[in-house]
Amino acid sequence: KEGIYNRLSEDRFFEKIPCILVTGKGVPDLATRGLVWRLHQKFQIPVYGICDCNPYGIGVLLTYFRGSRRIGIDGDSRYSVPITWLGLKPSKVEKLRKSNKLPDAVYQRLTEFDKKKLKSYCNHSSDFYVNYTHQVDELNIMKKKGYKVELEALQWMGMAYICD
Repeated sequence: KEGIYNRLSEDRFFEKIPCILVTGKGVPDLATRGLVWRLHQKFQIPVYGICDCNPYGIGVLLTYFRGSRRIGIDGDSRYSVPITWLGLKPSKVEKLRKSNKLPDAVYQRLTEFDKKKLKSYCNHSSDFYVNYTHQVDELNIMKKKGYKVELEALQWMGMAYICD
């Protein structure tokens, strides 16, 4: 993900679409979440997340939205922001697969752990289900198809595909 972030920065994506690019380098720490929260609060700007099309990537987005249950008293939902999922969603991955735009090697089978994570996200009482009901269909596509794809797979289509 940092490679995608670097590429967006190098291509000066922020001049094409006015934005502030931030990377949490995986699961964001409290300082990164605090920065994003402050920018959102002060400037009333929307927050968008680009992540892998897998349960771990969705978990990263949820960390921005609801905080991390593991951080404890200083974390939790202290710096929660509403975040919109952009980029590589299961419905898009399925279209790319049907059109043979990506090699078979980029499609990874879901592990048992992945399936458990997806099931927990689709639970009616989960943060994901309650706040992203409109995205649950995306997770159901991932569960049904049984595969996941990392964001870097889009490089097979050329970096212009990501930046333009």
